[in-house]
Amino acid sequence: MNLPLLIKIILLNMMIYYVPVQSSKVSNQEIIKAKLDPNYKKTWMFMPDDKGIPHQIILTPINDDFMLIHNKLFSSTNDKATFWLYTKNSKRSPIQLKTSGKDNINNFQFTNKFDGNKPTKIIIHGWRDNDSVQEVKSAYLETAGKDYNVIAVDWEESARDILYFNAAYATKTVGKYVANVINHMSAKHGVNLKDVHIIGHSLGAHVAGVAGSVFQLLSGKKVGRITGTDVIHTCAGLLGHKKNLGHADFYPNGGEQVQPGCDLLINDLIGTCSHEKSFKYFIATITSPNKYMAQQCSSWKNFKRNGCSAAKIPMGDAVPQNARGEYFLKTDGWDVNDDDDDESEESEESEESEESYGY
Repeated sequence: MNLPLLIKIILLNMMIYYVPVQSSKVSNQEIIKAKLDPNYKKTWMFMPDDKGIPHQIILTPINDDFMLIHNKLFSSTNDKATFWLYTKNSKRSPIQLKTSGKDNINNFQFTNKFDGNKPTKIIIHGWRDNDSVQEVKSAYLETAGKDYNVIAVDWEESARDILYFNAAYATKTVGKYVANVINHMSAKHGVNLKDVHIIGHSLGAHVAGVAGSVFQLLSGKKVGRITGTDVIHTCAGLLGHKKNLGHADFYPNGGEQVQPGCDLLINDLIGTCSHEKSFKYFIATITSPNKYMAQQCSSWKNFKRNGCSAAKIPMGDAVPQNARGEYFLKTDGWDVNDDDDDESEESEESEESEESYGY
């Protein structure tokens, strides 16, 4: 490939195929206009990263020549992950759990600070940022009377890929690495699999799901819990699915945009604020297990009409392991006037986005 063509591809990559947009520089008029584009959510869309900063992303694959150059020039790797162990004694100085990245469980070098007798939380961040990991980690380590191994999975080199579908594809390999770490913990450190809990936000939820599946293939066993099999929907139909995705699906305030505390015209026009609420709600339940009590029901409409009789259960960290089905609840700040707006409820068969975001 000659140099002028290479330069053109680089420029196209920087100027067209990926257009990073700072929240403060995107006007409401620009976003509203974008949503009127018939190709919006089909070939491109605005996608917030874990910091809530929106980026314009391309949803359709690009030709093979372009991808070859892109992967060589812009992606450091598509399968690298680093594992960091946090404990109550190392909240600010994590210990790296070293791995060669190979399948053999003997290739992992665990520190003696890892205590296989403690429950283990494995936390996985989403696209282009890992702030969510730090918030969840801190909540667990600050919980009174509880002592955990908290393992943060850092796959930033893949997750920051400027082409979203590349980062999405990398979730398969990163999930495999996570599965191998769990396999090592079980085989070499006597970890009780019932005490292993994998938690993922945004694309991290996809990694969590892959990890659980691959681990089952490797060992014939299951981990205790994957938050991703108990799913919190907060931006359904825009940055997430309306349909059920897990064993237990929770729909706070109906599960859609706009969640309480968000403003459609200020911070939620593309779903940024509502999208973040899934892990914000989850974090709140780590230290307050019964903060959000949900009720199984056939629909949000029936729930609002008090047409459900099932006993309430906690959403989030304390959800019962045998929970199954759809659950609804109202959180603090829900506008009671919205309870009368039943006629605007959309069909469950409405168009959905291609990916599942949130827990």
